[in-house]
Amino acid sequence: MTRVQSWFRNMGFVLTVLSMSACSIAVNLQRPVPEKQHFILDVQRTAATAHGPDGSRLVLGPVRVAPEFESRAFVYQVEAQRYESDFYHLWLTSPRDQVSRVVTEWFQESGVFREVVPPALSGAADYRLDLSVTRLYWDLRDPGEPVAHLTVRAHLSAGLRPERDVRLSTRVEAGERAASAAAQDRVTAMSRAFSRALAELEVEVARAVGGQPASGP
Repeated sequence: MTRVQSWFRNMGFVLTVLSMSACSIAVNLQRPVPEKQHFILDVQRTAATAHGPDGSRLVLGPVRVAPEFESRAFVYQVEAQRYESDFYHLWLTSPRDQVSRVVTEWFQESGVFREVVPPALSGAADYRLDLSVTRLYWDLRDPGEPVAHLTVRAHLSAGLRPERDVRLSTRVEAGERAASAAAQDRVTAMSRAFSRALAELEVEVARAVGGQPASGP
């Protein structure tokens, strides 16, 4: 075989490989892209209605969420010190907005306060509740039994700035095992965790304001 024939033979082999690679890439591009799914917290009230001082109003301060959990993407713990984000399963709105909504609804129905006023009417509120979410994730280290984890720090204050009187500083946390690894079951577990945490927080808030006159304007 001459050197020219050898060269053409090698080039033919290279072109064949490139052609096969191109076909492979074309096939991969045709694979369906997973659809993104969006979820909301659906917190069901299970606690009995509490009783607070007559006529008092509550305003909820801006909810803060730890940077590692503030994205709309779900966060999973996959190893002791390793977490991953899931960009195909997301909260419909930001975790901050989700928590603000469920907490407002919870305390509006609690009976601890006459009403929960919007931030624009904060001057009419007797108490202010500030919340920081420090944990909001699912533990997937056991793939068959995901566990939703939640931790919230809360500060309840009364009066007007800058002389606000801190009546309560506490932390509530909850963990709930999901019925399965399905995304909807994971969200249901997180919603149950919020229900447990808010029921505990409500008891502490009711105790902090119980029997005291409204101290707002």
